[in-house]
Amino acid sequence: MNRDSDDDHLTEATPLHASTRVVTFGTLPPHTTGLGITPTFGTSVPQSMAMSVVQESVVTDLSFDEMRDSVMEGCCPADGVWAGALGLLTAAVTPSMLSVPLAFAVGGTQFALLSIVFCIALTLASVRILALASSSAASSDYETVAGYFFGSWCCWLTRAVLFFYNFGCSVVYLRFIYDSCAEVLPILHPYLPPWMATRSGPTIMLAVFVLCATPLSFKSRLASLRSKGLISNILVASIVVSVIYRYFHPIEGGIKVQDEPLFSPPSSSSPPWVVAALPYCFSGPIFLFSYEVQSNVMSIFKDLHDPSPSRIRKCICLALAGATALYIPLGLFGSWSVKHLTDGNILTIYEITKDQLMLVAQLCCCFSAAVSFVFVLFPCRFSFFMLITDGSKNRIPHKLRVRIGVILSTISFFTALFVPDVATAVSVLGSSCSSYLSMTLPALLSMQMRASGTYCTSFSDKILSWGLLSGGLTFAIVGTGLSVVYGA
Repeated sequence: MNRDSDDDHLTEATPLHASTRVVTFGTLPPHTTGLGITPTFGTSVPQSMAMSVVQESVVTDLSFDEMRDSVMEGCCPADGVWAGALGLLTAAVTPSMLSVPLAFAVGGTQFALLSIVFCIALTLASVRILALASSSAASSDYETVAGYFFGSWCCWLTRAVLFFYNFGCSVVYLRFIYDSCAEVLPILHPYLPPWMATRSGPTIMLAVFVLCATPLSFKSRLASLRSKGLISNILVASIVVSVIYRYFHPIEGGIKVQDEPLFSPPSSSSPPWVVAALPYCFSGPIFLFSYEVQSNVMSIFKDLHDPSPSRIRKCICLALAGATALYIPLGLFGSWSVKHLTDGNILTIYEITKDQLMLVAQLCCCFSAAVSFVFVLFPCRFSFFMLITDGSKNRIPHKLRVRIGVILSTISFFTALFVPDVATAVSVLGSSCSSYLSMTLPALLSMQMRASGTYCTSFSDKILSWGLLSGGLTFAIVGTGLSVVYGA
């Protein structure tokens, strides 16, 4: 995140999710960007379109400036390709990927593999559109780009989607912590007070964690956050290795008895198309959410030294390759480990009272979820701040920053207690938010650039735009509704 000389006016931005930047109104002159493109769209727009033309304010410190003299900077320069790929991986490789085995089980292996191929192609296509749109708007955040092309209504819509997306992620991470506590506390009850062994124990532990973690988000160095993010990635990768190892080396009684699948068939009165579409409308958005790196890709355009199309593609491909190398083995071996999955968190199927390896995996999951929760508080808080203000400021006073952080953490805590299953929450976020960021908005941006005669003017781009738009709207309307019905 960027800092100025006064810590009480910390610029809220995030290395992990889409960030909001300050904008000022005016006419955007033509210029040549690091992408090697001279944008011409929107170089002269009437002032009546209040947010149609926006220009980023001057920021003296780039986000990677705080990496100087850190261990991460020595190993992986913050403005390089590998650092960009690592930043995208940090956003994707989180405990939420532990719901991927359920998606494999519900949708089937063939559908899951096809979904992964689709998501990879979708990411590459949408990132290309976002790069062209970012170049045209001379901006590296979603709200500014959306406002540049469509006006204030799209800017505010994008802010709302980003807030809901980040808030939903915070709830998911807290739910993973709650589930881990529910599994681990019964083992530790001989060493804990009696009241910790009750049903209230996980709730109390989650409340203690929120009280301790929320202040960490008030002031944190980016170098520290990225280092913790790398550790979190390593721990999640170790969980995947543990699941694969336990599949080939099972222990007696290591898997809990699974009586019925998580989702029972819908009633006979349901229309046939609903019965047929439900599994795919539930599992498809999980993959869309898992591969949704677009929420962080704008920071790559800003931080990457010489952000040429080839270097951006290299970052994206490295991140997608790393994520796929974890998703496919986890999904396959996790879904094969048990006949019926009863929870979106694959770790809950293991009897950790008899399996010390999976007990360690639960602890790794808890730590990774804790780091991810602190990460997501930054964009969540700033998105909320932009929603309650006129969007003309990017500096949150320290007292207001504390109030917003406490309020959001409290609401996230109570919401996490009522989430029926993490996979349901991930599916809803994928169909409602990820579809907008990776399909609907890129499609609209492509159509607007095509109409202006600047970029995306080929016939294949036209077909791609309409395909993305129809897919995004289908996910948003049909997918969200059926995900909620199926998960309930």
